[in-house]
Amino acid sequence: GTVAATPHLAPCTWTQTDDCLVARLAIPAGTPSSAVAVSFEVNAMDIRVHGEASSMCGRLHGVVKPSDCTWELERAPPAEPAMFELRADQQPHDEVVVTLAKGKAGAEWGGLFASGVGMSSKREKPPPPPEKPKPAPPPPRAGGGVGGVGFVQRKLKLGERGGGNGGGGG
Repeated sequence: GTVAATPHLAPCTWTQTDDCLVARLAIPAGTPSSAVAVSFEVNAMDIRVHGEASSMCGRLHGVVKPSDCTWELERAPPAEPAMFELRADQQPHDEVVVTLAKGKAGAEWGGLFASGVGMSSKREKPPPPPEKPKPAPPPPRAGGGVGGVGFVQRKLKLGERGGGNGGGGG
């Protein structure tokens, strides 16, 4: 099972806030921290496991403050002794959790890595922000099916107005 031996080549996952990004990279369970090498540059990141490049190597999408970037190892809980062998992709793995401080707070990153690099990063979708209303759709072209919907709504409004005139019963 090559998957079990090299989870660090699988896509990392990441999330972002206004001032930082948090990326998680799976590594084999029990990997000593001494086997993990992490380096940050203003616009690049390089994480190696046992000297091997991981999926978190490359030019970043934006600029970070290397001195404020941190990383830690998160150990997986030990696996329950199973009655049968776990498949490689079910085995627990440890994670390298990287926190990147954005060079410009509030800047929205469209990706973790620059376009064309590290396509293996997978963004965890946060819930959509409530603010920022969507721009109004362009007016329908003649012959489009959208016009019919507008008519139905107008009829309903007229009906409501007509029904509101009846006095309350006594």
